[in-house]
Amino acid sequence: MSAFEALDGWTTRLRVPEFCHPRRLPALVDSGGASLGEERTSRLILAIRHRESLRPDARIREVRRWATRESASAWALALFELWRRESYASKHRWVLRALAHLGGEPVAGELAEKVVRFASSYSAREQRLVRLLVPLLLHVPGGTTELRRLYHRELPPLALAAVARAHAQLAPVQDPTWREDLAKLSTPKSLPGFVKKGLPGLEDVDGNALETSWALALIRVCAAKEAAVRRRFPVQLRAFVDEASLNAFAAHCVRCWEEVGGSGRYSWVVELVAEFGGDAAVLALSELVARWPNESETARKRALEALPAFRRLGSDTALLCLVDIRQAALKPSVIRDAEQEVEHAAADRKVPVEALLDFITPNCGLDEQGTRSFDFGSRAFRLHLDDHLRPGFEDPEGQVLDDLPEPNDRDDPVLAEEALADWQTMQQQLAMVLRVQSHRLEQDMLRGRRWSVDAWRGRFLEHPLMLVFTRRLLWGRYRDGALVAAFRVAEDLTLVDVEDEPTTLPTAGEVGLVHPTDLSRPELAAWGEQFGDYEIMAPFAQLFRGESPAVDVDRESLDLGEQASGRLRDVLLPRGWERDDAFFRQYYQKSFPGQGMRVVLRMDPGVHAGDARYDQPDQRLSASFHKVASNGRRGKAMPLGKVPALCLLEVVWDLREAEE
Repeated sequence: MSAFEALDGWTTRLRVPEFCHPRRLPALVDSGGASLGEERTSRLILAIRHRESLRPDARIREVRRWATRESASAWALALFELWRRESYASKHRWVLRALAHLGGEPVAGELAEKVVRFASSYSAREQRLVRLLVPLLLHVPGGTTELRRLYHRELPPLALAAVARAHAQLAPVQDPTWREDLAKLSTPKSLPGFVKKGLPGLEDVDGNALETSWALALIRVCAAKEAAVRRRFPVQLRAFVDEASLNAFAAHCVRCWEEVGGSGRYSWVVELVAEFGGDAAVLALSELVARWPNESETARKRALEALPAFRRLGSDTALLCLVDIRQAALKPSVIRDAEQEVEHAAADRKVPVEALLDFITPNCGLDEQGTRSFDFGSRAFRLHLDDHLRPGFEDPEGQVLDDLPEPNDRDDPVLAEEALADWQTMQQQLAMVLRVQSHRLEQDMLRGRRWSVDAWRGRFLEHPLMLVFTRRLLWGRYRDGALVAAFRVAEDLTLVDVEDEPTTLPTAGEVGLVHPTDLSRPELAAWGEQFGDYEIMAPFAQLFRGESPAVDVDRESLDLGEQASGRLRDVLLPRGWERDDAFFRQYYQKSFPGQGMRVVLRMDPGVHAGDARYDQPDQRLSASFHKVASNGRRGKAMPLGKVPALCLLEVVWDLREAEE
C-alpha cells in the first residue's frame, strides 16, 4: 500500500498558483534521498490550501512522516520566501499554514526572527503579519521555547500583545486527565431542549465527527460556577475541537437563546461565546446586547453582564462590536461599562483608546485590491466593493451580480454552504464597520486627531476596508497644528490637490481630516466642486456643516433656543456629548481636544432622569465655552468673540440634527 494513500486518492478543482510551482521549490526527500516528485508536491500544496486549520490533516501528516525534518523545514521556508516576492498577498495567506504543518526547529527560529524584524518594520503589511506569525510558534517543534524568549523581549505594543496572547496558552496544555475529569461534570444533566433543533455537528481538529455528548460537555464547562473548571477546560477543548465547528455551535446557541427571549437561565451562552466563539457568534451576540437595554431593567442588567465577553474574546470583530454598542448606547450604565471595557481592551493591546480603532477593523478576507473570492466548487465569484461598501459579485462569465446566487447541482454543496455562511458573516461585519468607522472618523475630525505620514499610509491607504473611507474624505497635511495643504486620494491611490493635480506627502509633518473651518471660503467652494464633479459622497458631512452663528462678541453664552429633552438626549449622546450625572440633569458637555476647549450646554429648567419628553420643546438651551487646562480642569467662560469657529459651528450643527 502506498505511503501516500490519502494524498493520492484526493481530488480537487483547486489549482497550484504559478508563483509556487513545484519546480520553484526545493525537493522534499526522505532519509534515503528519494524525492516526493512534482505531482505529489502539487497535491501537497493544494492540500495545505484546502486545510483551514493550523493542524495538519491525514494527507499532510503522510508527507510529514515520510520527509526528513530538514527538507520539510527548508521547503516550507522556501514557500514563504516565494510569498514574500508576491508582496505577502492576502489571498495566499495559506502559505503560513505550511510553516505550521511541516516546519521544524529551523522554522521556529526563523519565525521568531521575523516577528522581531517585522514588529519594528515601517511596512504596515509586515507589521500586520506579526499577529499571524506568532500563533504558528504554538504548532512547530521548538516554537514554545522561542515564544518564551519573545515574551521577555522588548517589543512594540501590538507585537507584545500578540506574543502575550500566545504565551498565555502554553501553561495548561499538559493535562493528561482532562477528558476523564470533563466527563465528571454533570450540570445540566442533558442537552437543553432549546438548542437541539438544527444543532450543528462538532468535529475534532482532524475533521472527524464528534458525538453529541461533546456539545453537552461544552455547555457544562460554560455553565460551571467553579472558576477552576472555567480556567482548566476551555484551553483543552480549543486544542481538541475544530475552531470552525466551535464557532458554528456558539453562533447556533446564541440564535436559539434569542428565540427563547434571552432567558437568564441560559446565561452560559455568553460564556460560550467568550471562550469558543468566532466572528459569527460574536456578531449574533452583539445584536442582542445592543437591543437589551431598551427592553427592560432585567435585560439591561443582562447586557451589562455580557459586555466583558467581547473584551475577553479580544478579536478585531469582538472589539468592533464593543465599540458599536458604546456608540449607540443611551443608558448611562451601559455607556459607563462599555467605555470601561473599551479602555481595558486598549490597555490589553497597549495602545491609547483613541488609537484602538486604527487596529481593530477586520479586513474581512479582502486582498490588497479589495476583492475576495467565494468558491462554490464548480465556479467561483469574486466580490468587489464600491466606495459605499455595496457588493458586486463577478461570475466566471464576467457578469456582475448583486448577491451570491443559489447553489446549483454542479456546485460542491459543502463549499457552497461555507461560502454563503462566510458572506452572511461578512455582510454583518461590513455594516458594522460602516457605522463604527463613519462615527469614529467624524469624531477624529472634531477632536483634531493627527497621524504621522507612515502611520496614516499603513492604517488607511494599505487597509482594504479603510481605503474605502479614505478615498471619500478630504485630508490635510498639518504642521504645528495648522493646515499646510489639503488633498484627497484618487481612485488610483495618487494624492491630488485642490487643482486636481498630483501632489506628494513629505515624510515629515502630520496628516489629519480637514474641518471646513480650516479652509477659506474659496478653498471650500473649490473642494466642494471637485467632490461634486467626481460624485464623491463622504461617509459623514465633512465639507458642508452649515454656517457659524452670528454672535455678540462680548457675551459669554450663546442662546440656542428650545428643544425637546428626549430628542436632545438621543442625538447628543451618540455624538460625543457627556450628560450630567445628577438625577436632575441640567447640562451636557463636549470636549474639543484639538482646540483645547470644552463646551457646556445648559438646559433650563432641566429634567429628571427618566422624564425626557419628545412631544414638545421643554428646555431652553444656552452654551458657554471654556478653555481646558493641562490638568483637565475647566476655566471660566470665554467671550464668544474669542471662541474658535469650529466649536461654535459644531454646537449649532449638533442641535440642528436634534431638530430634524
